[in-house]
Amino acid sequence: MKNNTVDMNKSLCLLCLIVIVVFASCWGDKTVSDNPDTPIDTISNNNIVEEQPDTTQEETITIKDSISEETTDVKTKPSLVIETETDPKDEIRPTTTTTPSLEEPEATTPTTTTIPSNNTNLPQDEIVNEIKDIKDIKNTEVNNPTPPPPTTNPTPTPCNIPQSGSIKTFIIAGQSNAGSIGKANEIPDGYLDGTCTWLFYQSDRGIQELKPGVNTCPKDNCGTAGVEVSIAKELYEKYKEPILIFKYYKGGTALRENTKNIDWSTNSKGELFDRFRNNFKKLQGTYPNLNFDILGMAWIQGEKDASGGTKSNIYYNELNKLIETTRTFIGKNFPVSIVKLNIQHKAAHSKKQEIRKAQTRFVNSDENAFLIDVDDVKYDPAYIPHYTMAGYMEIGKRIAKKH
Repeated sequence: MKNNTVDMNKSLCLLCLIVIVVFASCWGDKTVSDNPDTPIDTISNNNIVEEQPDTTQEETITIKDSISEETTDVKTKPSLVIETETDPKDEIRPTTTTTPSLEEPEATTPTTTTIPSNNTNLPQDEIVNEIKDIKDIKNTEVNNPTPPPPTTNPTPTPCNIPQSGSIKTFIIAGQSNAGSIGKANEIPDGYLDGTCTWLFYQSDRGIQELKPGVNTCPKDNCGTAGVEVSIAKELYEKYKEPILIFKYYKGGTALRENTKNIDWSTNSKGELFDRFRNNFKKLQGTYPNLNFDILGMAWIQGEKDASGGTKSNIYYNELNKLIETTRTFIGKNFPVSIVKLNIQHKAAHSKKQEIRKAQTRFVNSDENAFLIDVDDVKYDPAYIPHYTMAGYMEIGKRIAKKH
């Protein structure tokens, strides 16, 4: 009887064990089926672990399965998850690196600014100190920038007339107001300092550095100058290249042909126009390898024609022919500035109007000509119809602006 009881107990135990196994199997199937979107890679393998020859690999697989099981439990119904609180100090964290499942939610990493360090193996407190040092250096650079090296004034290079190539050239022609009437000592000190300006005035002098009052008039050191001073300076400031002034004038001379006196008419052989042209050819012959790039020409004349009663149409024809012939022998259709005859002095007022009409007509008919109005530039009271040095410099500036 006692043996039968023992056998019965064993049978009951075996039956209970079978029931437990069957129940556990059904519980595992229900956990998977409750979340059909869970990929196979995340199914818990707590009950079945493949045998691996390497013990370390077994630990890695077990840890990975544990992480996957936690992810799967979050996706399943809450009633199927049994949560237990653990002390963070007792939690065992894996020491190996695992690759999370593709279906796991991506963690949001806050954006931080990283300051590079030359030594990534420094302890945390030393890294913090290094970051502070870098910030202090940057703040010092901003608040106390490194001063630029001291600048020194370069030694000025000598202004030499080129012997070949090209030089920008401006022509001045006419009667006395195109010449040298102003007092050179009234020019501001250092007016031409820093410029490179040249003058061809007397053919026997050749090209010389422009020196007001020294070589700007027929006689050396005569102390006078004219519009060439400010024209040269303004053109140099504009182009930043050496400027050559070619000047030829004769005081008290008319443009129209005159059988009694010397004049500028192109019909008067051997007179002013021919001399003007010959002087320019001498310039070219003296410097055969130098190209004279003509920036323009200023024609300053008319008083003699006004006082002599030259009619408007005669003056226009003479002026038109003079400019046309000059452009022809130079070989360039350069711009021309016509300085309009000043009428502020009442003498010969009506006759001056004849010349002014002709000058205006010429400029209107020539697309490359400019009319320079100087009615507001006052005459020198002691030397009418001439100007003070300041007046000539103002007229020269107005001319240069057109070229």
